[in-house]
Amino acid sequence: MASFDIAAGALGTSRDVLDEAKAEALAAELRSAQEAGCTEIRLTGKSFTREAAAIVAPVLSAMSGLVKVDMSDVIASRPEDEGLDVLRTLSGALVGSKDTLVELNLSDNALGEKGIRACAALLEEFEALRRLYLENNGLSAEACALIAEVLMFRGEEEELPLTLFHFHDNMCGDLGGVNLSKLVAKLTQVTSLRFSKTRCGREGCAAIAAAVASCEALEVANFEDVTFGGDGAAVLARSLEKCPSLRHLNVRDSMLEEEGAEELLEMLSTNAEGLEFLDLSGNDLMADSVEKVVACLKEKPALKYLALDDNEIGNKGVFLLGQAITTPGQ
Repeated sequence: MASFDIAAGALGTSRDVLDEAKAEALAAELRSAQEAGCTEIRLTGKSFTREAAAIVAPVLSAMSGLVKVDMSDVIASRPEDEGLDVLRTLSGALVGSKDTLVELNLSDNALGEKGIRACAALLEEFEALRRLYLENNGLSAEACALIAEVLMFRGEEEELPLTLFHFHDNMCGDLGGVNLSKLVAKLTQVTSLRFSKTRCGREGCAAIAAAVASCEALEVANFEDVTFGGDGAAVLARSLEKCPSLRHLNVRDSMLEEEGAEELLEMLSTNAEGLEFLDLSGNDLMADSVEKVVACLKEKPALKYLALDDNEIGNKGVFLLGQAITTPGQ
């Protein structure tokens, strides 16, 4: 597929504010890309003014049939009103790709609930959308409710065909987790799910963990730096038991607590045969938990990466782990 990257063009990699002159140059490059049959565009790293967005929008409208759009970090330093106008203008210009757009990255824009509303034209009724990145967007619990509402345009009872949903570094809290769990429960085809660094506590994480039971195609799961607690970790273990293709699990700094971590390890010992990556760091695991780790290792010949740093396994835990790693046949 032909692609266009703003950083590879005449504007270069510097984090410029796009004035009208630079926007005209960008529009010319986009027209050339359109003529070359471009289906992927990356606009990240440039700060669009209201005027710049208005200049570029007609060209984007003409590029119907886009498959992949990276609109991350396009309103840096813009006043809120202007930033929202830019998002509305660029989003509206891409509606012509409603039937073809597969991947959308809106990360690193200070969206909040208002920003999600400004981008609604990009999310509503985009039937082909399969991969969505919402990382570092300042999304609140209210914004999470709106995201679920907009994306579930097919109806609350209908499945959502996303194969990748990354929600990272948004301080949505417990209520945000509860609100997003309604969406996660409909991600029956998702293979890569990220819900990390959200300041989500036990209630919200338990809701997300329960919703994961619907994600039976899941291969990559990242739940770093949230708060499951022992009970939430047990719910997560029961849900992941229904995900036989799981090969990557990151629960670093997720407050699993020893009992929850052991339930998760017991589940992994008899499930997820192709597991390649496991990060249990920063969960206050003790030496006794290492016995569960060792039992899991024996059943995971494909495992390539194991992280246990920032735990309390002590000398006994290190010995047990070292013995398991170095013993032939283990």
